[in-house]
Amino acid sequence: VRSSYRQSITATVNEFDPALVERFLATCAATGGAIDLNNTEARAAVNGFCGLSDDESNRLLSALILADVMIKTESILRLVPDLLADMMLETESVTESLGQRTSFVPEVWRALYPFFGAQLLRRLTDLDWRLRRQDLPGVVDGIWQTLRDEIVSTDLIGLHEAVQRLAALSYTQPYGLVPLLAEVRNRLAELVSLGEVPPPKRGPLTATHFEREARRTLRLRELTAADVDTEMAPLLAQCARTAPELLEQALDGLWELHRKLAPVPAMHPDAATKAMEALAELGRLPDETVPQRIIDRVRTWL
Repeated sequence: VRSSYRQSITATVNEFDPALVERFLATCAATGGAIDLNNTEARAAVNGFCGLSDDESNRLLSALILADVMIKTESILRLVPDLLADMMLETESVTESLGQRTSFVPEVWRALYPFFGAQLLRRLTDLDWRLRRQDLPGVVDGIWQTLRDEIVSTDLIGLHEAVQRLAALSYTQPYGLVPLLAEVRNRLAELVSLGEVPPPKRGPLTATHFEREARRTLRLRELTAADVDTEMAPLLAQCARTAPELLEQALDGLWELHRKLAPVPAMHPDAATKAMEALAELGRLPDETVPQRIIDRVRTWL
């Protein structure tokens, strides 16, 4: 049924090779499911990735609008329905009959991450989660080094932005996120020892609208290492909730955060303590072994 539906969609755009139409739609789905006609740089990147000239891209988009595959609202074209976007992306990423991944995800990541950053990250990690639930191969193994490279070369503001953008991965990619958060803690420790460092060249994960001078101009509170630690704590707890096998790693990370946050004057428990307490709530246990494993882990710390 899925194959027939996909073929019926591409057949409505008979001016173009069906394989090209599928690749274009999958690329649109991977980058957020929408095209901003006013973003010429991003459009050029998508066209180049798909092997389309500007004129060919315009004709294809017009045909997709006429076929009700895309709807136009002012300068935004959106791929509809969401089911079609997901299906095109899955089909382009994995050969289902063979159970083999294709080269699409690594290629689209390398080519378009600089332009679509967080949107591309979210779409591809969600895709990977859906595929694994169907017992198909995952497709995001190659993205982690890119993210790691950004983290180990950024400053405190960049780390704060990165942790916020990575939050959704605690539900879909706990095995990739836990080691990435360890890299954040390592980099944070380096920055604390170095003192103030100039803002680095930022990538999509660490980009910000509020550099240090902008924060001062707008009278925004200066970020501290505790702000980054506080943002990390619930992510580690959610990773352990999503994948109980990671409980010990998550607890070790939370203990490390607690040791840094506990001395900070506050009227309430620190974020790491609250995250550990939430993990131990009897009504929300991710696994029946969790309480005893928490006790065993605490014994190793004390």
